Amino acid sequence: MKPVRIVIAYGNPDLARSLRWLLEMRNTFQVVGEAHAGEEAVDLVKQLNPDVVVVSLGLSSIDGFEVTRTIRSATPKVGVILVTSLEPDHLQQKAADAGALSLLPLDRLHETIYEAVISAHEGRQFFPPNS
Repeated sequence: MKPVRIVIAYGNPDLARSLRWLLEMRNTFQVVGEAHAGEEAVDLVKQLNPDVVVVSLGLSSIDGFEVTRTIRSATPKVGVILVTSLEPDHLQQKAADAGALSLLPLDRLHETIYEAVISAHEGRQFFPPNS
């Protein structure tokens, strides 16, 4: 079985490195690229055509919602997962409307990222309940 190819789009390089480490703990996931701004993320996804992209809602230049809309328009088969440091409840519908398959709270990323990636790779939504 081929690994799920992932691009990380996160403005904070330290958090991007942590997310890469977390994802690569599973040999079924392969991080193939990393971007630190919105336009860079869109270009990288078009270039690499990953299975899944994990996008920070707070990217610079263009926000995560717009990045998601642009990626889904240009590469509809790529599953997009949004990550936020804000309370995600009131953002779930906006995330879904933009085309994201998941919206994950940053403080629960270690608990939710694996299921979100698998779901996005399969084209399914995953919006974790609050705990």
